[in-house]
Amino acid sequence: MKPAKVHYIHSLSYSARDKLAGTFVLIALLLVFGLFASKVKLSKIFDSVVHYQAVMKNAQGITAETAINISGIDVGRVSDIYLGNNNEVNVHFFIYARFQSLVRADSTGEVSRLSLVGDNIIIIKAGSPEHPMLTDNATIAIKEPTVTNYLTIAEITPAIKKFTLLITNLSHTLESINPQSIKSSSQNLQTVLADLSKITNQIAAGKGSLGRVLYDKKQEQHMVNSLALLEKTLSGISQRVNEIQPMIASADQLALESKNIVQNVANLSSESQQLIVTVRKTVDKVNQQLNQLPTLINNAQSVLQSTEHTLNGFQPVHVYIDNQIWPLSSSPPPRKKDLVIKDTGLND
Repeated sequence: MKPAKVHYIHSLSYSARDKLAGTFVLIALLLVFGLFASKVKLSKIFDSVVHYQAVMKNAQGITAETAINISGIDVGRVSDIYLGNNNEVNVHFFIYARFQSLVRADSTGEVSRLSLVGDNIIIIKAGSPEHPMLTDNATIAIKEPTVTNYLTIAEITPAIKKFTLLITNLSHTLESINPQSIKSSSQNLQTVLADLSKITNQIAAGKGSLGRVLYDKKQEQHMVNSLALLEKTLSGISQRVNEIQPMIASADQLALESKNIVQNVANLSSESQQLIVTVRKTVDKVNQQLNQLPTLINNAQSVLQSTEHTLNGFQPVHVYIDNQIWPLSSSPPPRKKDLVIKDTGLND
């Protein structure tokens, strides 16, 4: 019988055993300390934070460990929840200071709508850099989502009624379908497909007009010749069109000149009409003057006769100046009307 093998530990001294045990304990302590340090680093316990608050009517499952999310990044946690004076829920949360630049005056938040399938989170919309950052203990508006437990029967009933009506109409439609009609339609469809298959096979075999056009070599050559002739004809037509283009341009120029001549004739006609109207007005004025001419002649004769009578009735007067007689008319002066003017020798 072989002697039992002794473990190597029993061959060590007590001091060596103590050192070995101490080494294992030290390694375990280092591992625990490393895990603790990693946990502390991941939990960001010693990072500086900025506190904010929000007022809600219903916490909706938010706890002191609810995460704060901005742009898909966990940037903080809810630190405290308590009821205010008006039975409103005051939510205090913090955001790590290095993410404070994302929270601006136009930032708003909302409770995650995925709360039914997981933990609630508060999502804050990153603000615009044009707005100032929110200071410590500032208030952020939080939008509360609708909870399905709060839906009333009155809100669900119309949808259920519409769904029931849809199912009923679909049932009536299916009941109105005659299976025999469907069977006949299916048979007719099979017959049509069979005929179509026969026609396709005949075309592929070169039978019929379409088959000969597609598969007959003579028909193919005839088609090629026809296309060549058509191309030649089109080429001749194109050449003729190119030759006619200068004539078309000349005709356009002639049409333009004719249009200008017609326009000038129209302008001349318009000016002639205006001249005729002016001449007519002048003739009318001359006629009016001629109509007034006899009256003017009669008036002139009357004036001449009056002047003659006046001259005939005029009495002659003699003026005596320095003992000389100065007659004022050819008639002999009467004595009584002689006027004597003597020179008194006065010099003015």
